[in-house]
Amino acid sequence: LEQIEPNKFDQYFRDQLRWSDSKMNGAKKTSDILLYGIFVGTLPIMPLFSNDDYMSMLITNIEVMSLNGTLTNLVKNIVQRQRPASYYKTRDEGEDAYRSFFSGHSSATFSIGTSTAIMLSRKFPEKKVNIWTVCMGLATATAYFRVAADKHYMTDVLTGALVGITVGRIVQNKRSNQYLSFGVAPRQEGIQFGLSINLN
Repeated sequence: LEQIEPNKFDQYFRDQLRWSDSKMNGAKKTSDILLYGIFVGTLPIMPLFSNDDYMSMLITNIEVMSLNGTLTNLVKNIVQRQRPASYYKTRDEGEDAYRSFFSGHSSATFSIGTSTAIMLSRKFPEKKVNIWTVCMGLATATAYFRVAADKHYMTDVLTGALVGITVGRIVQNKRSNQYLSFGVAPRQEGIQFGLSINLN
């Protein structure tokens, strides 16, 4: 595939945020821990803290992840943008070299974070600000580490964040309203759980 020079915006933020060659893999591992260990790992746990029916909210989170994963991979395969590490030859990306746009880690964490924040805010409205701050903060950290690891450009993670937030809001609001309209009794004590899909 043809190598296209990144735009000035992406070049600037890459220069500002990218970690040194010896530390890039550490940034990548940290982003993986945040996605799989925190966001995906707590998917089966978080709906337990919701007022809503556990299985209904679990299914909602699975739908969020499925839709987000399908959309992300579709765009990646169509756009085929070269990753910065591949373009600048800081890492051998192999077959993954042309899957930079947009960031799957960012879209996944922001979609799960948004869905989780909406669920928990219904149960704890007085803690809404704190809930959203934590969920969006961890998702933002994930996006940062993807740039630090030279896996993505800034436009990749910004687009991923926007897509994830949109998917999380649309699916969570649509599905929760649908379930509640069926007369599903809310649970006073439940656990919220979510699943995430590896989108790199």
